[in-house]
Amino acid sequence: MNEPRQASTTTILVVDDEQKVRDSVGAVLRDEGFDVAVAGDG
Repeated sequence: MNEPRQASTTTILVVDDEQKVRDSVGAVLRDEGFDVAVAGDG
């Protein structure tokens, strides 16, 4: 059985100029339990 995941305190910043990439990567990381911040440019 899969063990329940603990809440993460790790925040990942996703920076890409393409909105679809930011959305996709952010969604995957959130599903894995990370806090995600996104930006279109630095």
